[in-house]
Amino acid sequence: MKKIILFVFFTFSTIAFSQSYAIKVYDLNYQITAGVKNNTSSNIRITLFFENGTSEDIYKRNINNNGDRETNLMVFSNVRTSKPIRIECYAFVNFRTGTDANSTVPQNITTTCGSGSFSANYSPRMTAVTFKYTVGPDLKIFPNSDNYLTLNDNIKISSQAGYISSSYKWQYTLNSVNWIDMPQFDGLSELNVNARRNFGHYWCK
Repeated sequence: MKKIILFVFFTFSTIAFSQSYAIKVYDLNYQITAGVKNNTSSNIRITLFFENGTSEDIYKRNINNNGDRETNLMVFSNVRTSKPIRIECYAFVNFRTGTDANSTVPQNITTTCGSGSFSANYSPRMTAVTFKYTVGPDLKIFPNSDNYLTLNDNIKISSQAGYISSSYKWQYTLNSVNWIDMPQFDGLSELNVNARRNFGHYWCK
């Protein structure tokens, strides 16, 4: 049976209060390209900072050898009840010769952008540390299902109140590549949808 891939949250801007935040940090990449001294505390750490004053280490790895690396690593995917406002990456690598890595690079997470990327250079003896992140509302699907909507399904997609109404824009896709806008649902934080009823001629091709 042909399936429609379920909606995604498309954009968000200014955030209000009383919201849950779905946070994803992914595609972490770096590589150590020179020898590392033995018996040191060399490590790389990524930390999230939240509006309520708390912080959370979401990644830490001890660095021991030339060639230590991460390639497109999924770092973190979870929901938190306080808005993330900053992400920091700390790198300390005590190399056998030359310039050590020993610094923290912060990056603010703005309230007008739902996604971003991070890139920082710490030493000529390692590649840049890079990763991507997204922040959005914690969407709930009822009844529970996978990411597909078949022809006669009736489902509800809801998000807690808190994002301003202009933040919500919805799309759907038939092939995971081309996304079709659904302007009739702009501004709604909750949808009750049925493929046959809501997608009309798009479905009936």
